[in-house]
Amino acid sequence: MLPKKGEVYGLHCICHPELGVRYVGATVQGSRVRFNGHLSQTRSGRDAPVSRWIRKHDETNIRFRILYTGDDYYVQEIRFIHNYRAVGESDLNILSGGQTGPVGYKAPEERNKRISASLKGRKTSEATRLKLSVVHTGRVPSPEARMKMSQRALERVRRDPQHYINLANAGRAVNLGAKRSASTLQKLGDGSRKRAQEHENAMRNLLACVDLNKVRVRDAVLVDDFVSGYATRDVARMHGIHPANFSRVLREVLDGTSASRAAKRLRVPEQTGTL
Repeated sequence: MLPKKGEVYGLHCICHPELGVRYVGATVQGSRVRFNGHLSQTRSGRDAPVSRWIRKHDETNIRFRILYTGDDYYVQEIRFIHNYRAVGESDLNILSGGQTGPVGYKAPEERNKRISASLKGRKTSEATRLKLSVVHTGRVPSPEARMKMSQRALERVRRDPQHYINLANAGRAVNLGAKRSASTLQKLGDGSRKRAQEHENAMRNLLACVDLNKVRVRDAVLVDDFVSGYATRDVARMHGIHPANFSRVLREVLDGTSASRAAKRLRVPEQTGTL
């Protein structure tokens, strides 16, 4: 189902105003956000006609303008592309518009093979896995998020009930609203707490290798308190950081980014000077 309201936008170059609109697009994010997305894809080396055009004329010369805002934006996109093409513009559009994705466009086989070859054998490093784990450890979905997940699960069951019947017949665990026993909940809780403690210990070991002489005073004190064995919540409270944001601050120190930047975003007073 398409969203109810969106925008149709056009891209043009101020260095060649006589060429008019070179690209027409539709978005529900807002034209400014989508325009920034085009620039980001261009910087990352995307090989698409509109990206090559932006690189050729320099992104500082590219502008966007909103052509239409309304419920039938995807229909209007087709109309704008057709009208601009009739006068020799909108020549960077691969498709005729009206799709919520590249429907009808088939990527070259060589491109698919290159992407497949680059992804095969790729493994996430232990440091990256640890950072991701620290970020997600202890995160509790909101009631609204839990309701949405439950609704999506029920929709999957309604769409293909035979799939879950086959899983059950094969001896696979299928939990569709079954209540867990107190002992099972206790085991799950113990396992979760054990994994959280292991991740925290691993982070302490990594941060113990940080050279405190190369970071700011506030960062050095924070790292030293954490490595010394204080509980995460206590260290966060001592340094005026919300516990939910504490792992992000530590991650920035580990990445070589000053945690003081994160503290500034959190409006936490920062000490100055070096050790």
